[in-house]
Amino acid sequence: MRRTLTTICVFFIALGFTFAQESSYHSLFSDSFKEEKEIEVILPSNWDYASENLRWPVIYVMDGQHEFSASPVKNSIQTLVMVKEIPEAIVVLIHHEDRVEDCALPKDNSVLPLHSFIVEELDPFIHKTYRSSTLRVLIGHSFTASFGLRSAYWSPDFYDALLLHSPLNQIEKSTSLLLELNEFDFSKIYLSVGGSAGSKDKWHLAAHRENQEKHPEFYTQIHFAQVESASHNALPAIKTAVFLTEFFFDFSVRTDHIAQVDMNYQLVQSPGSVEEEMKKVDRACTFGEDSLNMSISEINGMASRYWAGEHTEHVEELYEYGIDLYENYYDFYIYLAQLKGERGLKTEALELLKEARRLCNLHESGSEAHEYIISEIILLEKTFAQP
Repeated sequence: MRRTLTTICVFFIALGFTFAQESSYHSLFSDSFKEEKEIEVILPSNWDYASENLRWPVIYVMDGQHEFSASPVKNSIQTLVMVKEIPEAIVVLIHHEDRVEDCALPKDNSVLPLHSFIVEELDPFIHKTYRSSTLRVLIGHSFTASFGLRSAYWSPDFYDALLLHSPLNQIEKSTSLLLELNEFDFSKIYLSVGGSAGSKDKWHLAAHRENQEKHPEFYTQIHFAQVESASHNALPAIKTAVFLTEFFFDFSVRTDHIAQVDMNYQLVQSPGSVEEEMKKVDRACTFGEDSLNMSISEINGMASRYWAGEHTEHVEELYEYGIDLYENYYDFYIYLAQLKGERGLKTEALELLKEARRLCNLHESGSEAHEYIISEIILLEKTFAQP
């Protein structure tokens, strides 16, 4: 069992194996704009393996049409997901033909069509089409960041976090409006501004310093960062990752207390019963008022720690749990088959391997990993088919 698990993992690492992220483009007719609006949707890397009941947080990225702004944000999200600092999410890039026209704030504080489009049209579309949860993050820069600040006023409970880089347009008015709200959670706002040099972010920084003198209570309640070394256009690349890790910190440490190990990868203490340990896993999925799925890598990580302590009953339950979440992920069936086969449940093991073979052929056909995985399945089938 351990030989097969280890060799599969080593093989994937040697290949630099990662799950491919899918991206699709949509042109949605907006009643708010009376025209088509373009969006790009990047799905979680484990999307194809996931069961239908899984729900995913949404990260809305403004300025999807600007490569210099959108690419660093997309790369930050992808990297942070890979190193398990933030959860897998549905990333929605909103394109603007004219970002000033879309985002320029009116003097009368009337709700912009862009806000209505996101809240009343785009979000329901994403929820229906891509099984999103109610956890939403907005990322904006300059004009789109100014829009984000006002959008938080128009719908105070819609976003769970707003990452806003160097907003300027009507900054004092937006600040005043938010301060007028009763029980608004200012901690959901993450605001950055660049350096004081003329080639950095001089004028936006000056506006925020003036605003800070008028409304110090606003800046003490939000997450505010002034980056002296950063230019205006560099802020999305520099601060998005930091803000995301701050917001999702509780997520990043949520399994630390489950099957803790020492420097030699030995369990610090004996785990509780299977039921007690699985309750820890369930509780770890809670994030504020929402729930975040356990990822494939998190399930494998916890299972490997129990496995190191030879608590195979815990490992088996974790992979049963994993199959409920990721019913199309063949490796969970292979690992579970090994466990059951070694317990003498050979008929069950062979059925699991049959399903693993079907799923591997479905999802990995033509890939570099396919032939190797099938050969391991065949080896196990021969082992468990023996009387």
